[in-house]
Order: sequence, then structure tokens, then C-alpha cells
Amino acid sequence: MKKVLYWVRKDLRTHDNLCLQWASRSASEILIVYPYPKELLRSENFRLQFQTESLQDFSGQLFNLGLQFYALKQPAEILIPDLAKRFEIDELIFQNEISPEEVDTQNTVLQKIDSTKCQSKSFWQSSLILKKDLPFPFERFPNGFTDFRKKIEYQLTIQPLAQTKWENLKQLPAEKLEKSTFESSEFRNLFFGGETEALKRLQHYLWKSNAIASYKDTRNGMILLDDSSKFSPWLANGCLSPRMIYQELSKYEQERAQNESTYWMFFELLWRDYFKFYVHKHGASVFKMSGI
Repeated sequence: MKKVLYWVRKDLRTHDNLCLQWASRSASEILIVYPYPKELLRSENFRLQFQTESLQDFSGQLFNLGLQFYALKQPAEILIPDLAKRFEIDELIFQNEISPEEVDTQNTVLQKIDSTKCQSKSFWQSSLILKKDLPFPFERFPNGFTDFRKKIEYQLTIQPLAQTKWENLKQLPAEKLEKSTFESSEFRNLFFGGETEALKRLQHYLWKSNAIASYKDTRNGMILLDDSSKFSPWLANGCLSPRMIYQELSKYEQERAQNESTYWMFFELLWRDYFKFYVHKHGASVFKMSGI
């Protein structure tokens, strides 16, 4: 029997989740945990509220599928190695992140895990274009966006959404772990966190309001609800997959209209990818006063 520990990071969704897809094909039992990042523990604001709502929604989605979710206020560097040892985990799976702090955390966790007893597998899944599908060696990643866009569009490869076989995922018994609790806050956002709200927003912006049809002209607006897509907070939290946006966008173009605005949504997703890969390549150098 293979025991898998899924370390949840910025991938708080059940749709298009490569970690869950992998586990459903290879695991006998799964333990799903979210260690609160240190910077989040210091937050008392809209960000924390949005994160709490995202965690609560993810927990509810998994519960409906027969799985327990544990959000624990311990740093990953301590929690993940401890759980791997305590539950005799065979494989640790997690989403690759790209910021220097996140990479340091990831490296520390892996150093503390006994690799002879627990293997690890990471997944690149937070961008529209997966790293393995870049049409050039990563070492030759362009420093300019236009060059990046032209190469990407010339050899565009976008993976289909990951499909999870939910009936194959069985809960690893973990009665001694505390159940996840989510504290409400006095702060109230215009947007609520979580996969459910993210998918509602996607349906609203494309299909119900038809706001996507004028996106190129209105996208820089900040005042009105549908000036721009407002997908950013859900994308940043991993509640919404960029490939889900692309899939719905392609469907919209086939069924309603294809114009400058629908292209520009794709164009902006490429900008997002570009900066993710840019930071992945240059690391902490992007924060230097002198630049890279």
C-alpha cells in the first residue's frame, strides 16, 4: 500500500490539479495538509480573510469527495517532515513554487525528509504553459516579453485539464491530527475566496455578463465590477487554474465570438506566465536595486 502526503501550497482547487491526479493514479491512501506560511500567520487583513475562505471552500470540496483536509498553523519546515515520519509516508507530492522564500522552504523540507523512506515528486502547474512545454530550453528563456510571446505562439502547447479519479483516493487514517478550523474575520472583501467563487466569477465574466467581449477596451478600469476580469486573487491563490480560463475562453470563441478582447485575455495570461518564469530563472536577483 502506498501512502501519499499531499503538501498543499498555492493550489487550493480540485479542478485541474496535477497533484490530485497523480495521487489518484498511484496512491492507496492520501493525507492532505496545508501548513500556514509564516507571512500569512502575521497577517490580519483582507488577504488572511480571502485565504481563510479559500481554505474553507477547499476543505468543503474535499469533504464532499470523502477526504479530510488539515490546515495547520505550523511552518512547513517542521510539519511536513514530522508527518512524513509519523505516518510512514511513501511519497510526498507538492506544487512547485518560484519565489526565493518558497524555494528555500521547499529545499529545507526536502533536506529534512529521509529520502530512503519517503520519495518526493513535485508538479509545475501554476502557469498556463507548463515548464516542460516551453518551446526552448529553459536556460535560454528570453528576457523580453515580446520575444517570449512570439516563440510561445509559434509553438503553442497547452495541456488539457488534469482529471482526478476520485473513487481511487482513500483517506489515510489520521485521527490524532487536529481537524481544520477556520476563524472568521471582521474584514469583508468584495470578492470571496475559494474555488467555488472563482468558477462563479469565470462563468459570470464570460457567459452571463458577456463582459469579455469588451475586455481590451475596459481591462484597465478599476471602479466597475466588470471593467476587468478580477481573476487575479483566485489565480494567485491557486483557486482557479489558468488552463480552466483558457478552456472556457476557447469555448466562448467557438460559440459566441472571437475578437481582439478574447485574444487579449490570452495575451494577459501569457504576461502572467512570463513573469513567473522570469522570477523562476533569476530568483532573488529581481529584487536587487540594480536588477538582474
